[in-house]
Amino acid sequence: MTTIYYRAQIDKEKLREIILKNPGCLLHGLNFIDQQLGTEEEGVIDCFGVDKTGGPVIVNFGVTDNNDQILVDALSQMQWLKKNENFLKRLYLSENVDFNQSPQIVIVAASFSDKLKYAAKQLLWHDIRLIEYRYTVAADKDAIIFEEVFYNKRAAGVRVNAASPKPELKEVLAPEPGASFSPVQADTASEAEEITLTPEEMAEFLDFDRALDKEKTVE
Repeated sequence: MTTIYYRAQIDKEKLREIILKNPGCLLHGLNFIDQQLGTEEEGVIDCFGVDKTGGPVIVNFGVTDNNDQILVDALSQMQWLKKNENFLKRLYLSENVDFNQSPQIVIVAASFSDKLKYAAKQLLWHDIRLIEYRYTVAADKDAIIFEEVFYNKRAAGVRVNAASPKPELKEVLAPEPGASFSPVQADTASEAEEITLTPEEMAEFLDFDRALDKEKTVE
């Protein structure tokens, strides 16, 4: 018998719970070590983790129609991580986080605007993933599908906009009510080049609306 699923809304807490229980659905080898990490004026990092090399990963997600601000927040949070590196090394000493690596940014949302996608394409010096989700429900069960719609990988020493492979659909069942989350320890890290967002680069990002309008005029 075929089960009929219907697309539905999901609240932020339930989405966080699903992501915490299934980190691999976003990034292979991802392990979470903290959640709702406060960063002063830069807002809250929804999930903070490490990749398979020990590099830090910022994961933010939204459940509203307007998610443009999430990328701006993530870039500011990345700067906050670098500014507070010594404190964070002590805080996560047992997790073997390699703060010499530039943080990856993973943003999860139901959809992304063309403006945000255009902005992400301009940030050639950072690792950025945009992942869309589709939450569905049936009479007695629910499920969620994650689809990577954009991946911008920065090669060491070269600004590269890597073409994303064919999106991989990943489906996971929502966790049982009351399920707990336990931080896990990542593998030791390998060396990578430190990358810092300069004021000029931030200004370029914040000005992407004007660049987009200019591009449309030329077309």
